Amino acid sequence: MDAMKFEGEIICVMQEIPKFEKEKAYWIPIIRTKGKNPIDWDRLIGEQEVDVTALPHQLDLVADLIDKNIKQNKDVLVHCMASIERSPLTIVYYLHKRKNMGYNEAYSYVKKIHPTASNRLNWLNLSYDEVTS
Repeated sequence: MDAMKFEGEIICVMQEIPKFEKEKAYWIPIIRTKGKNPIDWDRLIGEQEVDVTALPHQLDLVADLIDKNIKQNKDVLVHCMASIERSPLTIVYYLHKRKNMGYNEAYSYVKKIHPTASNRLNWLNLSYDEVTS
């Protein structure tokens, strides 16, 4: 899908809004990082010295926007840079909070649709019971 041609609402969950982003896109960063933040994430994968924490209040804002647009019969596109970590986590959070799915059930659902999604529930700092319920 070409995000630049997308006609619905676009929600960017990256830490910095890309220069190519449409002016009408919402920008809601959903993570905070501490430590070494490499410029070339792909090259340094597995060697990162970064502590990543998801921001539940930001994820709630995204969930509100998704709900609002769905109620208005609008399509919604949630994206990050590679659609592997942040945007899948955002959708998992939405499915858990708004559709009453368990976190693992929600990740399984997302993985069926988007097989490259990585499980980043650890970014939410959840207890074992919260993840498995």
